[in-house]
Amino acid sequence: MKYSLILTLIAQLAILICRADAQTRSKPPATNTQIQGQIRFSEGPSAPQGIMVTLESMRGGVAGQTQTDSQGKFSFSQIGQSVFLVHAKYPGYREAAEQVDLTVTPFGYVILELRPLPSEKAKNVPPEGAGAKISAQSAAAPPEAATSCCGCSSDGRGGRTKGWFSPWPGNFPE
Repeated sequence: MKYSLILTLIAQLAILICRADAQTRSKPPATNTQIQGQIRFSEGPSAPQGIMVTLESMRGGVAGQTQTDSQGKFSFSQIGQSVFLVHAKYPGYREAAEQVDLTVTPFGYVILELRPLPSEKAKNVPPEGAGAKISAQSAAAPPEAATSCCGCSSDGRGGRTKGWFSPWPGNFPE
């Protein structure tokens, strides 16, 4: 008799578990899910406009792509409930990525920080905004500039090429 009571309880428990599982599976996915974020350089300011941000579902495949706005911000909307990988690439910097789990909450926010590649010099990040300042130390003419301030030609090593003319007497090249 005890044996049949235990079997009945186990059978009822199994039925309850199956019903709960079926209800969970038939639950429609959340459609108002969203991931927002911002990309920044490790040197400080936000990244420039137009950096490609890719959203991959951990279930497989690319779920979306977008580009950053003028403040380095991006957004993915109505992407469903899943675990996602958000990543961004920029030339001269390491790829930045972060995982976002939308199975627990319908909203995620990430900040991706782009760090310069160790093999390359960090690119100077241009200043932004009306009151932006630049350093006079970093302001220099590139070596491939072939014209001096007076319009004469230069050989790139500080020497002058033929045809240079100076308006001051005694400053003619040989």
